[in-house]
Amino acid sequence: MRKNLILCAALILIALLTYSAYSQNPRHITSRDLSVLVNASVYLTPTNEIGIKLEWERNELALSYAIRKKKIEESTFPSSFLAELDSNVFDYIDYFDFGTDPFEKYEYEVSAYSYGSVIVSLYDNQGNRFDSTMSFYFRAFGYASASIAGKEYDSPGKVLLLVDEVMQPSIEKEVQRLMNDLVLEGWTVARKNVPRTETFDGIAVRAIKDSINQEFANSDDRLTTVILLGRIAVPYSGRFNPDAHPDHLGAWPADLYYGVMDEWIWTDFSVNDENASRQENRNTPGDGKYDQVTISSSSVDIAIGRIDFYNMPVFVNDSMFTEAQLYKRYLDKNHKYRIGEIQVEMAGLVDDNFSAARIWEGFASSGWRNLASLLGRKNVKSLDWFSILKNDSKLWAYGCGGGTYKSAGGIGETKDFAINPVKTVFTMLFGSYFGDWDSQNNFLRAPLCSDPSALTCAWAGRPHWYFHHMGLGYPIGYSTLISQNNTTTYLPNFYWMPQLFPQYPNGFTYTYANLGVHIALMGDPTLKMFSGKVPPPNNLTAIQRDLNTVELIWEGPAIDIYTHFNVYRSFSKYGPFKRVNKEYIHGNSYVDTISGDKEVYYMVRTSIREFTNSGMFYNQSRGLTKSVVITDVEQSFAEVFNVQLSPNPANAYLDIQLTNPYLKNVCLEIFDLHGRKIRSLYNGQLTAGINQFAWNLRNDEYQSVPSGVYILKVTGGDNYDIQKIVIMR
Repeated sequence: MRKNLILCAALILIALLTYSAYSQNPRHITSRDLSVLVNASVYLTPTNEIGIKLEWERNELALSYAIRKKKIEESTFPSSFLAELDSNVFDYIDYFDFGTDPFEKYEYEVSAYSYGSVIVSLYDNQGNRFDSTMSFYFRAFGYASASIAGKEYDSPGKVLLLVDEVMQPSIEKEVQRLMNDLVLEGWTVARKNVPRTETFDGIAVRAIKDSINQEFANSDDRLTTVILLGRIAVPYSGRFNPDAHPDHLGAWPADLYYGVMDEWIWTDFSVNDENASRQENRNTPGDGKYDQVTISSSSVDIAIGRIDFYNMPVFVNDSMFTEAQLYKRYLDKNHKYRIGEIQVEMAGLVDDNFSAARIWEGFASSGWRNLASLLGRKNVKSLDWFSILKNDSKLWAYGCGGGTYKSAGGIGETKDFAINPVKTVFTMLFGSYFGDWDSQNNFLRAPLCSDPSALTCAWAGRPHWYFHHMGLGYPIGYSTLISQNNTTTYLPNFYWMPQLFPQYPNGFTYTYANLGVHIALMGDPTLKMFSGKVPPPNNLTAIQRDLNTVELIWEGPAIDIYTHFNVYRSFSKYGPFKRVNKEYIHGNSYVDTISGDKEVYYMVRTSIREFTNSGMFYNQSRGLTKSVVITDVEQSFAEVFNVQLSPNPANAYLDIQLTNPYLKNVCLEIFDLHGRKIRSLYNGQLTAGINQFAWNLRNDEYQSVPSGVYILKVTGGDNYDIQKIVIMR
């Protein structure tokens, strides 16, 4: 039976030393020992057998390894093991049967069954202290998402952007750019300007929740994500202290409240605490701060991310920035990261400053476990935070140490983020006090205020976070929901210590604050790990061919034979965009069947194979969009020209055969995909019947036109026709 051990027994544990299973020399267990550093890759044999290969770093304390597997959408791992392996085995191949769907996505758990000895200090009945060495067993865990050819994550749903109405005029340009970025990445976008709320206001919190509920009930697309941009009302809940400090007992910020759609779980009548050390943490009946410490009776449905630079004067005063300028800078680096202008090393660092006395929880295992899975176990190092990140870039960074609201021991202070470059994107920090992030110059919010690239931060340690899904292209908001809703699906550790804890004969998980209302993401929840890597198509045109069809034509890029394109359609600029092609498109055009009088928005995205430490998935570019007004007025197409081109693709010449329905003036023009006219072939009267023209593939200046896609436009009276020409030199 698995149980959470909430607090360490009072008479146990002064020092913790473990004897290696391979050595007689004792050493401290580290957070790295409580992690299995695992990676996944696609494995293909010479006889075309295919599978997922798992590889992990040797855990020196391991007696054996065990592997479990589930589909990524399944909520729990099976109780049985996929494989049990000897301690000297560091890889495993999961072969797939013929006919297995290559697009399916999986999760693997690799656990190390380990043995050690612990030295504890005990007291007898007379109060005399004595040391005792006792044996124990434990499991360390690692997780990886994996796929042979994972499908694109192209339907993320609707994101609601709530913007501080006081900041809005100063950052409107950047907000519009963010909305466009989100659309081009496949999101349906809704946006509301909402009141700025600088101090706690329960009515304001309720009003924000009502706005979210309204969008959640809207049926145009499912609401999956909310971005809080600015000083949006902060919910509070509970009476607890996840950092275990008695003076920090009280209500904590609870953005998670905005993401729980089960309203009935929230109450405000049982907690009565007027003595919390900070006004913000006090919680009394009817004050608008809720009673709940956990969401154990419900689940978080919507990923919430907060970008909030209120009350961060160290950045405003020392850097001569206003709060609005901090938002502008954040949105600027957000955009640059999305389009690939911010380049960082595919590597990570872990800065662990907790002593062995805290090893039961292994705070930094959140760093080792996640970063190894996402970046490759050889690309994660134990390094100092600021001395490294001010010079060298790392995509991910984890740091933990004894904390205050403005610092973490061994890492630094909030002001260090103001005066030093911080060359990372995704961050995790852990330490006392600053997990209560609604405080002045708060350390957890500090990375987002920094320059040049940090975009997210999570208080990872109580509880542990799980980001391995991002290796298959999922946004960080997806991992936020997984971490907030996690109970025993993902485990940080598991102990068997019958001598010390006879009340848990079947073992226990030593973790704290799972399902806690304090679990929150600082930053943009829509961000992904592999943004800006895929070149988008260009020069998209949309042409209504007849009453029921629209032809889309675009250019490249031609990367390799596995590159394909997807076409999406929407009837609104901000989505939802739904994929219309059932099969992957390997050419540069697509004909969509559609009818009616309406404006249609099309988007085309490039998709390429992305090989990561999670195997392979199809990663998509930003979209290229084009709108077209279609009509069902039949007379517009009653007398369409019959145009035939040969050869097409053309190399040296192009023959054009035009069948004209009756005597009329006709104009033949050739355009490039930028809409620039490059050649006028004919403009005059044509007789009814077949007419022949030839184009020598030169422009009006008699210069050869380069390879590419061009458009022949034939117009006559109210009639027209458009044809695609491909030139391949």
